[in-house]
Amino acid sequence: MNFTSHVDSIIELAPIGFVKTLHFRKWQLPRQAGLQSNQAIIDCKGYLAREALEDLIGFDRIWIIFIFHKAVKSKSKVRPPRGNLKRGVLATRTPHHPNKLGMSCVELSNINDFKIEISNHDLLDGTPVLDIKPYIPYCDSFENAKAGWVDELGTENIYTVEPSELIKTQLDFLADNEIYIYLEIENILSRRPLPYPNHRVKKLSDNIYWLGIHDWRVIYSIEHNTIVLHELLSGYNRGKKPLIHNKFTNKFRVNDKFLAVINDNFNINL
Repeated sequence: MNFTSHVDSIIELAPIGFVKTLHFRKWQLPRQAGLQSNQAIIDCKGYLAREALEDLIGFDRIWIIFIFHKAVKSKSKVRPPRGNLKRGVLATRTPHHPNKLGMSCVELSNINDFKIEISNHDLLDGTPVLDIKPYIPYCDSFENAKAGWVDELGTENIYTVEPSELIKTQLDFLADNEIYIYLEIENILSRRPLPYPNHRVKKLSDNIYWLGIHDWRVIYSIEHNTIVLHELLSGYNRGKKPLIHNKFTNKFRVNDKFLAVINDNFNINL
């Protein structure tokens, strides 16, 4: 028996709310919901009737269907964060899906008027939410389900990130100037501290590494399952610098321990 359907080539969807959070850039987020303790609000005022939110309280978790509004373009194959191979886009959770649709299972903390408070999410500020559904364990959880190529990778090694007293002071200095990068550093290095394609990590010498994060550089080493953050550097080494970088380099001098290896690798004088 043949079945046919006729659907308009354009399907219009309207958001039912927008996410409000302190995460403004994708590298501030965990790769999946549930991997980072954080909070957000989905503001539905002006998009939903208040009655639509009734009875949602009482569910521990909810599904959020949303648009990856900052995804650049769709791709047929992508390289996931885990593993070294490119995979078909439909076998991954990348933002580069054909219609840029995302789905996350998050914790429901509270509902205050039209504001849905959630935690342990992976959503950017301003994310358009298309729909919300309750998470129901008996039909949403399949304990013995196979996970294809992900099962072949085995258990992912998670590193502990341990900042030195110096880098704590440097990060506090940046935070005082409204620059917040620690969560991004921790998110990247706790899961992938070694050099990798399209990854801004470089091995400088025996167990000394460099991570590029925006306009900043992090010097670190790996001690068993611990990432030791040693020092933060400005990414500007010559020419005119933004004011915050001038203030930073005037306040913090590069540790002599790392000075020579940095100069040798980047052919610069710090």
